[in-house]
Amino acid sequence: MQRLQEQKRYYKMYKSGRFWVVAGIMVFGAGVSPMIGHADTNDAVTAAQTRASATSTSTGNLKGSANNTAVTTKSSATDETENQSITQVTTTVENTGQKANTTQNAEAVVAKTQSTAATAEQSNQQTSATQTTAVDGQTTAAASNSNTEQTTGTTSATSTEQAVGQAQNTKATQTTKTTSATSTKQTTGTTSNTKQTTETVSDTSTELTTKTSANNTAEQPNHSTESATNSTTTGSDATSTVKQSETTTPTIADATDVDDEDVSSQFVDANLLTAVRSGLGLTAQDKLTVNTIKAYKNADLKVQAVKWNSDGTGDYQPVTSLQGLQLLANLPAGTTTSVTVQIAANYREIPQFDFSPLQSVQLYDLNLYTFYWGAVTDEQLQLLAALDPSQIHNLEFSSPNKYLSNPYGMTNRQFNILVPFVKAAIENSGKASQMIGFSGNRISDFSALKSLVPTTDGQVTGLFENIYLQNKVSYRPGDTVEVTSELTGLQGESLNYTARYYQDDGTANGKLVQADAHLATVTDADGTTHEVWKYTLVNPKVNNGYLIYGTFYYADGIWKRYYTDAAGNPIDYFNIAAGALVYQPVTSSKAQLTFNPSEVVMGPDASWNYLAHIASVTDYDGNAIESSAWGDLSIKNVTSLPDLATAGVQNVTFTYTDNQGNELTATALVKVVASQANITAKAPQKVWPQDVAKLSVADLVRQVTDATGQVVTDVNNVAMTPIDKTQAGPQAITLTYTDAVGNKVTAIAMVTVDLAELKTAPVQLVAGPNAQWHYGMCVAGVTDSLAIRLRSIKQRLTSLVHLI
Repeated sequence: MQRLQEQKRYYKMYKSGRFWVVAGIMVFGAGVSPMIGHADTNDAVTAAQTRASATSTSTGNLKGSANNTAVTTKSSATDETENQSITQVTTTVENTGQKANTTQNAEAVVAKTQSTAATAEQSNQQTSATQTTAVDGQTTAAASNSNTEQTTGTTSATSTEQAVGQAQNTKATQTTKTTSATSTKQTTGTTSNTKQTTETVSDTSTELTTKTSANNTAEQPNHSTESATNSTTTGSDATSTVKQSETTTPTIADATDVDDEDVSSQFVDANLLTAVRSGLGLTAQDKLTVNTIKAYKNADLKVQAVKWNSDGTGDYQPVTSLQGLQLLANLPAGTTTSVTVQIAANYREIPQFDFSPLQSVQLYDLNLYTFYWGAVTDEQLQLLAALDPSQIHNLEFSSPNKYLSNPYGMTNRQFNILVPFVKAAIENSGKASQMIGFSGNRISDFSALKSLVPTTDGQVTGLFENIYLQNKVSYRPGDTVEVTSELTGLQGESLNYTARYYQDDGTANGKLVQADAHLATVTDADGTTHEVWKYTLVNPKVNNGYLIYGTFYYADGIWKRYYTDAAGNPIDYFNIAAGALVYQPVTSSKAQLTFNPSEVVMGPDASWNYLAHIASVTDYDGNAIESSAWGDLSIKNVTSLPDLATAGVQNVTFTYTDNQGNELTATALVKVVASQANITAKAPQKVWPQDVAKLSVADLVRQVTDATGQVVTDVNNVAMTPIDKTQAGPQAITLTYTDAVGNKVTAIAMVTVDLAELKTAPVQLVAGPNAQWHYGMCVAGVTDSLAIRLRSIKQRLTSLVHLI
């Protein structure tokens, strides 16, 4: 069981008119820049934050408040009038007709009516049965089914005190049996489905018995009536003939309303059931039904699995299952739900935890706490990321106690899965300030939210993140060590938090001091530069092989306001609150292995050799080792070598064991890029058959670029498909260039061989004054460019002109 902190360390804040409210304190905001509390969420919870409100208060439901004022009563509240309630009265009457027990939520009204005064005031009366018997002037009045308190008076000529109380159930079938006789005793009884009987006795000598079984709707189908005449003689020598009538109506069973059935059994976890009942304002005697849920009046239902203590602190009541929350889909339209639970599942169990009931709820706050976010599966996170973000106000995916070191928290990769959901929640149209919490995890990089455009003021919180580094730094007692900030902000910037560490002052634990911080410029693998914050640790104390530095206190975190989004557009007041405690393993060896960033073009013949990319190697004492000896060193890759068939930046981790047997790690950054090889062809060409043999690649290629995008002047690596000098028409000639790593690129050159031909034959003419010669006389045959023989003179002449 996780105890909530007694005192808030930081607070949520919301705006109310011209005022900002911080944990119940009004701050005047006129003429002052907007304010927001430096807040994580649920660091401490008070009872006023979570108790369900059964009535509407004059301030309404303030969704922007971290601790809404709550009022809990046993009355049924209306949403029309502030603090109004209607008294609920439940009456139980024994079958003996002697006692009437009344239980009321409000003060009971008791009234005695003497026989000299009889008045029955009734409201909402649906059925009234009145019986009058003229014996010595006695009148008995029976009144039924009032929704308010009733007192029924009976006036008797014999001054007998009578009180009649009646209760009836709705929709019952009425059966009436009446018997009249000359007797001296009168009994008036009314029986309804509540089994109420009221008996009135007078001291006359006349007996009258009436039994009535009534229904508010007075339904009387299928009537059956019997009549008889009896003669009775009284002691006063009077004879009366009374006609006895009997009317009987068969009883019809009520239809059961399934929405009035108790649905508590649909909750697997008792703590969650208790939280839902508390949020609905139910007492121990109240049933949890669908109709109860449908009748909820407030704007937001708070389901908070917290046990409150008398001092205002609370203990989380871990929840093993969210089953049952799907019933809250029956809340009135527009009603939201705020869920706060600690998940009762360990590292091995949480991958099977079912978050799907949350899909049925319109969420306003979703506060989920577990130490084991790191063990949650991608599928579970994707389900959470698919929840409706349109009404989200607060989100928490934090540790139940962020002050505890937690190696099982959410990682950067897992955080990135939730980013679309978080971004949509922050960018929804809600007007209340928003708090998004990820504290007590292992998140160091929040830059996946770089494109965030908030619609209102708010904050992303990642305090007390636990960063466990793998690479060892060289450290010997007395050394000064420079370390880098491990936190990256919303827009990709290095965050400067207050870094403390224990300095070795000769005592057992050392002295906690603050590290000096300074900006440094670093160069990335792609050659770009950016600034990072670095911290100088002077003679730090080693704790179990680790240097531990970072935010030891809440106030050590950074609260940074963003005035613009990443594109430079102004935004509302929006913060990041972040801090980290870093666990840095150390070694006494000064040996070091470093790599130069490398870039490899992907391709079938691509290769990468770590030796070609080592920058430097030193031994145990820090002495440089010559490059000629690097191949003999104990350097092994502990992660896979780069995948040269996949573009992207890849890290390859190596271990290096120095000459004293100390092992350290180093990382080589490899950027795999796609080939930029390309080839283009010249415009289509036309040649004579006899010139085909003279064509070369250079005649067809316009330009070639190599794998790195550089223009190639030597086209010896370009191949071309052969040209058929006997083929008529255009031919597609494929030009293929192979780059240095085996990638092939092609282009198509169009070549047309012109097959047009003119054949001639010698002509012998006789000389004379009338001799004539025409060139057509020497034409033996003509074919066009497609080698089609021309037969007509016109075709031949046209072809000849073409040839000439």
